[in-house]
Amino acid sequence: AGWWATGVMTKGKTDHDPSEIVADEVVGQWIALLPLSIGATNNSVSMLDLWPGWVAAFVLFRLFDIWKPWLVGRADRRGDPLGVMLDDVIAGIFAAIGVVLLAGLGAMVAFGQTDNTLIVVVAAIFGAYMALNIGANDVANNMGPAVGANALTMGGAIAIAAVFETAGALIAGGDVVSTISRGIIDPQTIGTDGIFVWAMMAALLSSALWVNLATWIGAPVSTTHSIGICFVKT
Repeated sequence: AGWWATGVMTKGKTDHDPSEIVADEVVGQWIALLPLSIGATNNSVSMLDLWPGWVAAFVLFRLFDIWKPWLVGRADRRGDPLGVMLDDVIAGIFAAIGVVLLAGLGAMVAFGQTDNTLIVVVAAIFGAYMALNIGANDVANNMGPAVGANALTMGGAIAIAAVFETAGALIAGGDVVSTISRGIIDPQTIGTDGIFVWAMMAALLSSALWVNLATWIGAPVSTTHSIGICFVKT
């Protein structure tokens, strides 16, 4: 809706991102606050008790939105309605990742759960890196032919991918997670829980690096197969 509204408001104008359009900032801020909403819901905690997270989400989102590093800047430089929305969506995603990392570090300091919290923080970083690679490679595999044949616009492909990739992860991702975590190698056969945890972390990082390399050279690969093979090799 924001993408459509931005297109209508900027049609025929030289300024592709006028100040009166704030739908992009609203969406980006919602995304930045999403980890707080999920955490509060899952733990039956009032959102009012999580005010430090609100502050962190707001500050990080504004930082990425103004600074426009990396993918945020690339989206903004598109100079079209999709770019207006997309740069704030990406800034919101980066801010949400930052909120998760800060929450983990805060728990480490406040509760002294150094080992477990460190694992969660490192896993979040590796998982976010892997998610970026999945978006760059797997979505391109699915949507490339349709965009190349002009059956879909680039913006339409991104919108479809955002909805259905997320829906697929939520609806059917649990089976894949179960298979990867316990269906390939029985955790009971590993010496200790610590070894198993770090083996899984190594598999996650190595597969993310491989998918990143494959994307860079333009090779279509399967993320699931990549992480499965890396896990077995590890």
